[in-house]
Amino acid sequence: MQNDVVGAIEFMLQSLRLWNRAVDTLSRLTPPSAKTTKATDNLNPFESTPQELSSASDAQPTNRSSSFAQKRLMDGMEWRMIEGLLSTLLTLTQAYFTRGSSREAEYFAQQALDLAESVNAPTMAARALMRKGEIQLCQRQLDAGQDSLSKATELLQDLPGVDAADMRRLKGDWNCLNEQDHDARGLYEEASAMLAGLETMLASFDGR
Repeated sequence: MQNDVVGAIEFMLQSLRLWNRAVDTLSRLTPPSAKTTKATDNLNPFESTPQELSSASDAQPTNRSSSFAQKRLMDGMEWRMIEGLLSTLLTLTQAYFTRGSSREAEYFAQQALDLAESVNAPTMAARALMRKGEIQLCQRQLDAGQDSLSKATELLQDLPGVDAADMRRLKGDWNCLNEQDHDARGLYEEASAMLAGLETMLASFDGR
């Protein structure tokens, strides 16, 4: 299992380097007035080894907007590249978290959050905050975890779907860690019911 995770991480890091080059190339081809916000800060994890990320993640996070008020339009090609980069960052977050490397996982979650905010992608930002909150809960940073989950809830705005179910699971985890087992059980049941509803809906589409 551990070897599989390590192999997946190496593959995703290579994928991340390619996505980063693609975004950089597209940025150079785009007129200055329409250039995309740079995907990452000066701490470039794409050219670093996993061991080096441990020290890189100690650095202060870059300044980022606290709202999505200023929306910047992107064409289809640009958005597909940004979406690919965001998905890769979130996959790396999960892979490092599965391996037990919380520091690296939180680093990539923060990278995904910074990028999602810079291109006005609230759903992706919410996913990054949820992963960050999960890591913080695992580290018993309960206040920080609650703050991350609260911000993610605001961005999701109670939209139905897998993200909403996952949010309830994470809030249930928070309640468990705070010895609020009854509340946690209710949230787990809600999450399970939401996933069952989604499965039923997808099955009906297949039937059609």
